[in-house]
Amino acid sequence: SYPPHSRASPVAIVRPLSRPPRPPARPPPPATMTSVDAKRRRTQSFSNEQYAAGAICRVTLHNFMSYSDAELFDPGPRLNCIVGPNGTGKSSIVNALAIGLGGTLKLTERGTSTDDAIKSNTQDGFVEIELRDGNAPGKNLIVRCDLQRRSPKCQYSLDGKKVTNKDVKERVHKLGIQIDNLLQFLPQDRVAAFTQMKSTELLHETMKATLPDEYAEFEELKKLSEHTMEMERDRDLKKRELDRLCQLQENLKADVERLKEFQALQKKQTDVNAKLLWRKAFTLAAEHAAKKEALKTAKDARKVAEKALAEAEVPLRREQEHEKAAATAQSASNKAKSEGMAAKDKAVADVETLITKTDDIADKISSTEEAHAQRVDAARTAKNKHTVAVAELAKKGGDAENETAIAAKLAAAEVESREAVTAKDDLHELIRDHKRRQMVATNNLARAEQQLKGLDDANALRNSKLQQDADGRAALKLREWIQKNASLFEEEVIGPVGLDCEASDAEGAKYLEVAIPKQVLTGFLTFTAKDRVILNKHVQDNKINLNVYRFERNQSAPRSPFDAHAPELQQMGVAGFLSERLKASKDVTSFLVDFNGLHKMLVGRAGLNEKVTQLQNLLSEKYRTDAFTLYLPTTVFSATKSRYGSQAVSTQSRPLRPRPLFFGPAALADPTERTRVQKLVDDSQAAASALATTQHELRKAEVAADAALSDIRQRKIAIGNEARLGRQLAIRVSDLAESAEAAQRNAAPAYKDKEQATLRADLSKLLDRLAAKSTEVASAHAKLALIELDAQCAVLGMRQAFIRTRALKDSTEAALAARNLAIRDEDAIKAAQSRAQNLMNKAVEVAFDSAPHFADANPSSSVGLQGEFLQRWDDLPEDDDALADELEEVKKKIGTSSADMGSITVFNENATKISALEKSVSEFENNAQNQADDLASRRAAWEPKVNEMAIHVSKKFGEYFTAFNCSGEVGLKTCSNIKDYALEIRVKWRSSEELHVLAVGGRDSGGERSVATMVYLIALQDINPCPFRVVDEINQVEIIASYFLLSLWA
Repeated sequence: SYPPHSRASPVAIVRPLSRPPRPPARPPPPATMTSVDAKRRRTQSFSNEQYAAGAICRVTLHNFMSYSDAELFDPGPRLNCIVGPNGTGKSSIVNALAIGLGGTLKLTERGTSTDDAIKSNTQDGFVEIELRDGNAPGKNLIVRCDLQRRSPKCQYSLDGKKVTNKDVKERVHKLGIQIDNLLQFLPQDRVAAFTQMKSTELLHETMKATLPDEYAEFEELKKLSEHTMEMERDRDLKKRELDRLCQLQENLKADVERLKEFQALQKKQTDVNAKLLWRKAFTLAAEHAAKKEALKTAKDARKVAEKALAEAEVPLRREQEHEKAAATAQSASNKAKSEGMAAKDKAVADVETLITKTDDIADKISSTEEAHAQRVDAARTAKNKHTVAVAELAKKGGDAENETAIAAKLAAAEVESREAVTAKDDLHELIRDHKRRQMVATNNLARAEQQLKGLDDANALRNSKLQQDADGRAALKLREWIQKNASLFEEEVIGPVGLDCEASDAEGAKYLEVAIPKQVLTGFLTFTAKDRVILNKHVQDNKINLNVYRFERNQSAPRSPFDAHAPELQQMGVAGFLSERLKASKDVTSFLVDFNGLHKMLVGRAGLNEKVTQLQNLLSEKYRTDAFTLYLPTTVFSATKSRYGSQAVSTQSRPLRPRPLFFGPAALADPTERTRVQKLVDDSQAAASALATTQHELRKAEVAADAALSDIRQRKIAIGNEARLGRQLAIRVSDLAESAEAAQRNAAPAYKDKEQATLRADLSKLLDRLAAKSTEVASAHAKLALIELDAQCAVLGMRQAFIRTRALKDSTEAALAARNLAIRDEDAIKAAQSRAQNLMNKAVEVAFDSAPHFADANPSSSVGLQGEFLQRWDDLPEDDDALADELEEVKKKIGTSSADMGSITVFNENATKISALEKSVSEFENNAQNQADDLASRRAAWEPKVNEMAIHVSKKFGEYFTAFNCSGEVGLKTCSNIKDYALEIRVKWRSSEELHVLAVGGRDSGGERSVATMVYLIALQDINPCPFRVVDEINQVEIIASYFLLSLWA
C-alpha cells in the first residue's frame, strides 16, 4: 500500500560534522556556486523512472541572500549533500526552496520580510525552481518567485504565468510537497523544535506527511468527538434541570388544588356579576323597545298635524295675495297723492320765492345811491392811507446807503460765523483724538491691573506652572472632566491634590515640594470605592498617566513616636514636624501625613547638620525609633533601619533640590516681574490722570466756542430782521396804491348807472316767471282732488281683504300650534329613546366585556343559551336581590382564601418547560447515540490504517537502532478521547537501561535526540509520498553514527 522505495528522492543539505577538519594542502574552492562551472559533474546517470513527480530538477538564484547568481541542477534521486564551511550559503538554498515553493522566511527563522531575502545593495532578485514531471510525465513545472525591496509580497508565476501565493501552495500540495511539515522540510533553526515535538504533534505531522487522507479523517473525528462530548454535557445539564422541575411540580400540587378552588369561586363571582349586568341590560333593552314604539306613534301624529296645516295654508295664501294686491293699489294711490301734494307745494314755494326775489331787486335799485356815496368815501380813505405809507417808506429807506450798510454787516457776520465753525470743528477733532488716547490709556491701565492681580493670585500662578508640565496639563484636564461629570460620583473628588495644599512659609514650601512626590501631588483623592473605580476606568481608557487614591474620611492622622517640640529636641535645633508647615483641608492633611509619613519628618534650623548623629542617638535611646527624615535649609538627612539586622541603621544625606510645581515659587510671583507690572500700573495711572485734566480744559474751550458762535448767530438774525422789515414796508406801499386805484374806479358815476340797468333787467325776467308759476299752481290743485278719490276706494278694498285674511289666519295658526305640539312630543320621545338606547348600549357593553357567553340569555333572542352556559345561567337565582346576596357570599369566601395566585403560573410554566425538556432530552439521546455510533464506526475504519503505518515505521526504526547495538520502537498510543492519540518514540541507548519514551524527563542528550530524529526520518522514507525532503545541519551526532546513517540513506 506504500509507494516503492525508489520513488522517494530526498535532497539533504548537510553541514560539516562537529570534529575539526584536517587542514587542506591548498585552500578549497568556496561553496557559493557563483557560476555553473563551479559545479562538479556527476559521473553516474539515472533514468527518469527513478525520480518521483515533483522532484527538484533545477534551482536558480539571482541576488538572493549571499548569492549574486547561482544554479543547482540535476540532483540525484537519492541522497544529495551540500557541504562547506560556515557562512558559505548552504542555508540560503534552503531559504530559497521555502520561499520559491510558496512559504516564507519565518519557516526557516532566517528573516521576517522579503527585504531580508534580497542581497545587500540590490533592489530585486528571484528564485526559480524546476520540478520534474510537475505538469505531466515528461513536462516539468517551473515555479518562479520575484522579490522587490520594500514590497511586502512576492510575485509568483507558474510556467511564466502570473499567479497568487495560494495558487502555488495548492499546486505543490497536489505533488505531495508540504513546506510547513518538519518531517519533509526541516530547516537548521527548526531542528530543536522537531526534537522537542510532543508525541501528539508527532502523530499529526507524521500523518500529514504519510497519510494525508487519514489525517483529514483524523481532524474530522476530533471535531466529531468534541461535539459528541459537548452534546453529552448539555444532555446531563438538561436532565438535572428536568429532575429539579419535576420535584418543584410535586411540591406545587397542593397549592394548585387550593388555587383551583379559588378560581372556581372567582368564576362563580364572575357569573353572578355577569347575570346581574345582563339582567340590567335586558331590562334597559325592554324600556328602549317601548320608547321606540312610542316614538313611532308620535311620528304618525306629527304627520297628521302637518297634513292639516298644509290644507289650511292654501286659502290663507290666496286671501293674502288679494290683500297684498289691495295694499299695492292703496300704496300707489298714496304715492300719487304724495307726488301731487309735493308738486302743488313746490309750485307754491316757487311762486313765493319769485315774489321774494322781486322785492329784493326793488330794494337793491333803491339802495344803489347809498352804495355809491359809500364807495366815494372809501376811495378817499384809501388814497389817504397810501399817502401815509409812501411818506413812511421815504423816511426809512430813502437813503440808498442804508441797504449797502446792512449787506456789509451781514457779510462780516457770515465771515465771523464760518471762522467760529471752523475753530469749533478743529476743537471737536482735538477732543475726539484726546478721547481715543484716553481710552487707550484706560485699557492699558486695566490690563496692567489685571496682570498685577494675576501675579498676586497663587492659584492662578500654580495653574500657569502646571500648564508648562505634561503631568500638570493632564491633571488639569482630568479635573475639568470631573467637574463636568460630577453627577457620576457619590462624594467629592479632590485633585490634583497639590492644588488644595499650601505651605505656611517659603522654607516649608521647599521642604514639602521635596518630601511629597510629584505623582502624589498630581494625583486625585476619592473617598468611596465606587468613585475610585469610575475614575480609574476613565484614566485607564484614556491612557492618562496619573494616580487615583482612596482615603477614608474623618480618619485621625497617625501620631509620631516622638514629640518634635520636646525641650531636648528644641535645644538641639529641631523646629517641629514638616506636617505643621502644610496648610490643607483635614482630609487632605490626614491623607498626606498617612501616605507620605509627614509625621515622621522633622524640620531643623541651620547648624543642626553637625548634630545629626547626636539627634539619631537621642531618638533611638529615648523614643526607641531609628527611622526619621530631617529637612535642613540645604540638606535632607534620612535614617533607615536595615532589613538584615536589628542593630544596623544607615544614614544618608542629599542636597535639597526642590522643583517648584505646587509650593513656594510656584505660588509666588517673580519679584522683578511684579515690580515691572507695578511700575506699568503707576505709569498708566499717571497718564490717565494727565489726560483727564487735559480733557477738562478742552471741555471749557468747547463751551467758550459754543457761546461765541451763538452770539454771532444772534447778530446775523438781527441784521436779517432789519432787512426784512424794509422789504415788507415796500410791499405794503404797493398794495395800498392798488387799493386806492380800485376804490377810485368804483366811485365813478358811470359805475352806478350800469349797476341800476342790470338790476331792472333782472326784475323784468322775474315777473314773467311769476306769471307762469301761478298757472302751474292752479293745475296741481285739480289733479290732487282726483287722486284723493282713488285713494279712498283703495282703502275700502283693503279693509275687506284684511277681514277675510284674519279669519283664515286664526284657523291656520291653530293647525300650526297642533303641528308644533306634535313635533315637541316627537322630539321629547326621541330624546328619551336615545337616552334609553345609550343606557342599554353601555349596559350591554359592560355585560359583554364581563361575560360575552351570556349574550343569548335575552328572552327576546331567537337562539338562546346552549350547553354549559345554559346550565351555568340556570344554576343562578333569577331575582336581583338573591343574586346580590349570592355575590356577597362568594366575595366573603374569596376574601378568606389562602390560595397563591403565582402558584398556578409557576406550575404551568414548569409544565411547559418539563415538556420541552423531555422532548429535548429525547432528541439529545437520539442524536448523541447516532453521533457516537458514527464516531465509533469511522474510528474503527481509521485506526487500523494508522496502526499499520506505526507498525511499519516501528519495524524500520528498530532495525536501524539494532544496527548500532541500540534498541528502538515506535508505537501508537490510543486513548478514549481521539484527540489524545499519540505516536511515541521509545529508545534504549545502553544495555543497562530500559526502553523509554524519547526526551521525557530529560534522560536523553542533545546528540541522542538528534540521532533518534534522523533515524525516525529514515524510517519514514519508503512510505512518505513527498518527492523530496530537506534537512539542514544536524551536527550533534557522533561521527560513527553519522556515517552509518548516511550509508543507510544512500
